[in-house]
Amino acid sequence: MKRLLFGVIAAQIADTEQKQLLQGILTQAQTISANVAVFSNIYNPNETNESLFEENSIYDLAASPDLDGILLLSETIINEPLQQKILSILRRCSHIPVVAVGAELPDFSLPRFRFLNTDDVRDFEALTKHLIVEHGFRNIDLLTGHPQIQTSHQRAAGFRNAMQAHGLPVSEGQIQFGDFWFNAGNALAEQYLQKQRKMPEAVICANDYMAYGMLDTMLQHHIRIPQELSIAGYEYVQERIYHAPLLTTFQRNRFVLGQNAVTLLSSQLEGQLEPELLPMTGKMIRGNSCACGVDWTQLQTELVQIREEQRFQILRTCLHKRIHVSFRQILLHTT
Repeated sequence: MKRLLFGVIAAQIADTEQKQLLQGILTQAQTISANVAVFSNIYNPNETNESLFEENSIYDLAASPDLDGILLLSETIINEPLQQKILSILRRCSHIPVVAVGAELPDFSLPRFRFLNTDDVRDFEALTKHLIVEHGFRNIDLLTGHPQIQTSHQRAAGFRNAMQAHGLPVSEGQIQFGDFWFNAGNALAEQYLQKQRKMPEAVICANDYMAYGMLDTMLQHHIRIPQELSIAGYEYVQERIYHAPLLTTFQRNRFVLGQNAVTLLSSQLEGQLEPELLPMTGKMIRGNSCACGVDWTQLQTELVQIREEQRFQILRTCLHKRIHVSFRQILLHTT
């Protein structure tokens, strides 16, 4: 009997967050005796880069008639022209189901996509509850993402739910929209510093990058974190060692998200009713940007992973240079 073959379309699959998803995908695929083919670039810049045209041709292979279904790790692909290229490929694969893993992006979607994501509402309820119960904070602001993205509103809903559950009113001014990048955190920090907004006891950022932006700006202005302001992030992208103090954040359960994506795709292929999926509850990652203090065991694991990634990056760069030199030598000998 032919084994099912699932294609995984992603970007920078070697990144820690993508690897967590892929581990869940591979684990569940093995359970149901399915094979997995991964289509991913190495570099994933936001700006269009013509020099990466050949590298991104890897995605053309996703149009293979051998694939039975596709898992699209949509959040990983940030380059808009590349998104449109992939959509064009998937339009040609209309005969197979597609499960898009991550937040639903309005411009990176087709009607037949089935989106699957972690429960951001519950995650933000848990994160906000931590600051209320563990630290006794009552005055908390939220910096969420783009207003046109559903995920931004889901994270805000979780924040509101937790605040209201503890009898804490939420004004519209407590929730600010950003862009999921450093500059939104920088901008909000400047508003506090310039007295344009009253500084709260704590700020929750809807992803780590915006939190890093806040930390960097506050450090430049000698604001003591967490003594004067506590900051928490979300996602756990494992770049927090490059910012001070070490960020307290919340880790999405990407491993189970990957498992559930395979389960859902398999059920669609078999024409079954949508299956009961595993709960995807995340967990707090403690740091020094609130009074919890760092979990040293967690930090040690993180540092080991970062060192491994750095060694891989060095090897990858050396290999790229060797290939480039060899290609030049071939051209010289043939001209």
